[in-house]
Amino acid sequence: WQAAVVLFREAPVLGHGPHSFRRLVRARLGEHSAVGQVVLEWAPYPHNIYLEALSGTGVLGLGALLALLGRGFTALYRRRRDSPVARVALVSLGIFAVIGAFDMSLVKDWVQFCFWLPLGIACALDIAPVGRESST
Repeated sequence: WQAAVVLFREAPVLGHGPHSFRRLVRARLGEHSAVGQVVLEWAPYPHNIYLEALSGTGVLGLGALLALLGRGFTALYRRRRDSPVARVALVSLGIFAVIGAFDMSLVKDWVQFCFWLPLGIACALDIAPVGRESST
């Protein structure tokens, strides 16, 4: 996590580019900074999805990630009483958000799936049925 914070401080607005953690660590191997001391075999990514977003895409990228999560939570929460699918997707997105603070990386395909699937469900449920006014 220290390495991700160091990288974020170097480029706080836009970051170093998505999925750049490994490349930056390899380039700095042996340095006395937190980045140069990372052992990629044990820590190939920051093990915190929010710090990964900060170091890779800066505050703008983290803001986009949090906006997507927030919009998904809002849509699913609104529909939770009417739809068991909304409840399941809400729990899934909540678990994703919590576990993301301790592990996961957006580099992994299964993480992308676990992120986008509940958000896709939220979008589908948020669309009003034909002939009815939208809830947004």
